[in-house]
Amino acid sequence: MMFELSKQEPTEDQIEQLAQELYEWPNNDEALTLRRFHLLKGVRSETFMRWVRQYPILQYSYDMARMAIGCKLEKLAMIKDSGANASYIMRILHQYSEEWKESDEYHDGRKINIEKAKRTIINDPPPKDPNWL
Repeated sequence: MMFELSKQEPTEDQIEQLAQELYEWPNNDEALTLRRFHLLKGVRSETFMRWVRQYPILQYSYDMARMAIGCKLEKLAMIKDSGANASYIMRILHQYSEEWKESDEYHDGRKINIEKAKRTIINDPPPKDPNWL
């Protein structure tokens, strides 16, 4: 199903069909991003995400497809001869998995704290007490 350029909202049947196609999308070899799915359907990213928030059936299919694509990307990153750019995949996995998102946030927080600690050590003058060592 391809959406035409119009300002009309999709019908309930169109949303159900779109949700079914999205649910099956990760089984396609070309399915490496969710963005590619809605672009192939002729739907802008902002519009698609509004529909996802608006229609629970589409939200469910989106969540399932996101997890499945995340697993597919993770597997590609682990297989040495897959031809995939593992470092790129590792940088985007947080978009497809809550576990990776939490891990990235944890590590980003640690990096920030380490950088703050380095600046504090460098910027803090030594104590004036001559016996401080």
